[in-house]
Amino acid sequence: MTAAGFPGSTVFCAMCKQQVPKSTWAAHSSTYDHRRREVVAAYKATFEEAERDKQGVEVRPVVGGLDFEIVELAGAQHGVHKTLVIRSTSALSRLTIVDINVSAKPSNMPCPFRAATQGGTRAIYNQGTNIVVTLRHDQRGRYAGRIEIVFENESHRRFVIIREVRATIGEAVEHDALKATTPYVKPQRVPWRRGQEIKLKFSRLNDCKPTVLKDGPTAGQRFNVHFKMNRIPLRRQHQALAATPNAASLPIVPFNPCIAGNAEQLQAIRSILQVRKGAAPFIIFGPPGTGKTVTLVETIRQILARDKEARILACAPSNSAADILARRLNSLSNTELFRFYAVSRRRELVPDDLLGYTYMDGQGHFSVPQVADLATFRVIISTCGSASFAYGVGLPPGHFTHIFIDEAGQATEAETMTAMKTITTPSTQLVLCGDPKQLGPIITSSVARELGMGVSFLERLMERDVYNERLWRGRTLVKLVQNFRSHRAVLTFSNEQFYNSDLQACGPARVIDSFIGWNELPNRKFPIIFHAVSGKDERQASSPSYFNLDEVLVGRDYIRKLKSDRRFTTSDEEIGDITPYNAQARKFREALKFANIGTSIKVASVEEFQGDERKVIMLSTVRSSKELLTFDAKYTLGFVANPRRLNGKNSLEHSGHDVDTLFAMNSGHHSGEGPLDLSIDPLWRRFLNYVALNNGWRGIPISWDPHAPVHDGGYENELREQGVEDITDFMQRMQNYLGDDDQSAHDIMEGQINADGVWRERE
Repeated sequence: MTAAGFPGSTVFCAMCKQQVPKSTWAAHSSTYDHRRREVVAAYKATFEEAERDKQGVEVRPVVGGLDFEIVELAGAQHGVHKTLVIRSTSALSRLTIVDINVSAKPSNMPCPFRAATQGGTRAIYNQGTNIVVTLRHDQRGRYAGRIEIVFENESHRRFVIIREVRATIGEAVEHDALKATTPYVKPQRVPWRRGQEIKLKFSRLNDCKPTVLKDGPTAGQRFNVHFKMNRIPLRRQHQALAATPNAASLPIVPFNPCIAGNAEQLQAIRSILQVRKGAAPFIIFGPPGTGKTVTLVETIRQILARDKEARILACAPSNSAADILARRLNSLSNTELFRFYAVSRRRELVPDDLLGYTYMDGQGHFSVPQVADLATFRVIISTCGSASFAYGVGLPPGHFTHIFIDEAGQATEAETMTAMKTITTPSTQLVLCGDPKQLGPIITSSVARELGMGVSFLERLMERDVYNERLWRGRTLVKLVQNFRSHRAVLTFSNEQFYNSDLQACGPARVIDSFIGWNELPNRKFPIIFHAVSGKDERQASSPSYFNLDEVLVGRDYIRKLKSDRRFTTSDEEIGDITPYNAQARKFREALKFANIGTSIKVASVEEFQGDERKVIMLSTVRSSKELLTFDAKYTLGFVANPRRLNGKNSLEHSGHDVDTLFAMNSGHHSGEGPLDLSIDPLWRRFLNYVALNNGWRGIPISWDPHAPVHDGGYENELREQGVEDITDFMQRMQNYLGDDDQSAHDIMEGQINADGVWRERE
């Protein structure tokens, strides 16, 4: 019985802990959530019953419990043991062990545990019979299993007692150094009324958040704290959106000789040089590693050489991408090129070689020269969000003959408008450079995403017929297809999934094949490793960010092996670790520092790698349990929620990486979630199949057939059905061994519900 009626119109559902109208009780009790809770409660009750000692039999470990805790990898490879002692409390009873079954949790995981009676003895005596439990495995991670011991009494009646077993394979010292220092506590909302005084306790603030006080508050001090959003970027976007804009073959001698033989790059440059004034924005569609920024820079130099009156504004969504533009234009003098930084930009974040292209006021803050001086620069470079400074300080609309926006697919449409709408006239030539298949704008508001703010101006334009790459090639856009940065194996998956197999691997062998033959590659000719780790998602203190120590330590080991291999000399600057969570990035840096290796390796999110070039990229997905993946999908976090993030990771095109070797690590919760739950996403499943079929897989074996065709969706139902099947199988086995003196699982479940439930509705 899962519900009780009350005087009145409602029924209390103890399973769901809520009042349900009597008229809808039948429908409520048949809902998926209600039935799932019933199954879980029944499973819990059956499990607890199976764990009880019964019929005069006691099962106890010799020392401690059946948690091996942290076992060194070398010890786990050799094998470590724990002992269970089984005693009969009745000297007259005759009991024997019929069977010992050991299974992994979940069932599709490899089981590193074994169990057998010591000396083969099966009879149970009151002095004790020993069962030796052995852990033997060669992979780091966290593992859980279940030991089912089947007994038979003198009446040939069978019953079962189960025990759970756990182990973590790794280094105890490192786990202790990197573990969560304080338990995670979910932040609580503080009720507030106008005029009410609220006490705030400040400790250190992480992730580059602004500090409240330089030296921190001291005991006894009181402050009036005002929280104020920086509205300047939003005001610039509103200003831009409200503004009304004022109503053959061309010989090229490239400054950069590397593009002389690239037909698509040359075509893009010719098209931009010949585009008529007032034409629609021209698009350089640049997939991974095809040199879109190189093309943009070459175009700017060609314009400057041909038109002495040209004035160019070049923008990018981030400072890192804008810095790359400025550095690649460093052939210009500091009287020709001006790099604008917002006044809030910290000087230590600006590359030293660009400081000469900036302007600072008397207090050492970044600023703007007088309008007359500003107008003399031939090229001005800024982020999109700050680009309207030129209009704000007095440069007139039409001052810039050309406006270039690099990585335009990552800018919101409002940011793009900020860069161009206030300062353009019908004669201004606009050029957008980017890839709508890559990372889109960063939108933190779900409401804004639902309203379409996650669609960039570049993507919206390319959905129009006039930008059809087959029909309008060379007139409104050019698609670059020659990739010079990635090994063919790294490029192939994204090429097939996103680019109609148009991309061509053209990189020199000495670069893209530089890690072919490395001993740690499962396939020496395939420079991609997917390492499946049995790990645990954790948080600490009040931080909402997740980390996974097991993935951290596996990744650290790969870096250690790479750095110690003299045949493949690799500097810290050639290695990058991408993870979507700040806590994981911090733990990875701590692990590298603790091991004193790779301390200069960049560890950051996909977006922060924009513009970087790395030979080796390591990806840590951190989270993969089904519940967390569902959360990520809702709020577009992690790598499952956004196919462009997988595209950006796999081909690293979001920044034009020079990728020779790619590591990907995926994990799952050690106590029940499969470590390969990323496979519920069809795109990820295709990528995992691609790696497995090319023998690039390591760690926990793949649990499905990689040869099977991938269909669009439904894999979460397969995992759910597998979980239900495991539960059903376990409960059936347990019920077969329940004796007459055992309380039924249903009775136990109902007793637990009654203990927790509130059965009387208070009037």
